Amino acid sequence: MASHFGFLFGMLIRKSRKIRSGGLPPQFLLAVAADEVIVLERKMKARGGPLGKPGDEAARWNRSQLSVTWVPAGYLLKATVVVDGKSHQVSVAKHALSEAFLRLLSDPEDVSAAA
Repeated sequence: MASHFGFLFGMLIRKSRKIRSGGLPPQFLLAVAADEVIVLERKMKARGGPLGKPGDEAARWNRSQLSVTWVPAGYLLKATVVVDGKSHQVSVAKHALSEAFLRLLSDPEDVSAAA
């Protein structure tokens, strides 16, 4: 049964993740500037290592219109970014640097949060 419906199940999982992420690419990079946050698609090479390279711009948000919340979930931090009423649910590895980055995103006035 799994061999017949595995592909369909995989499609449903990918679609539900895309809906939760608010249409963002499956893997992306965030660039934080003084007034904006830029979302770049993460391009992975077939044999280029785990980091990949920045790709096309997927979104650009004004930092003052952005709110970020997060909760620990095992080895991850489940974050919700809300921009103009649209919710983007993402996960990042639980690490002090990840939390500092989320604090930087959540407070557009504080540019020292990630230091």
